Amino acid sequence: VLGPGCTLTREDHILAGGRRCSYRVRVATGTNR
Repeated sequence: VLGPGCTLTREDHILAGGRRCSYRVRVATGTNR
């Protein structure tokens, strides 16, 4: 289940199997890949 404001990216979808959000990427890079 994705939380509010969560968006899956191609990388996250592949790496996390679509289970996790791209919040890590957003926090790390400050932008959505």
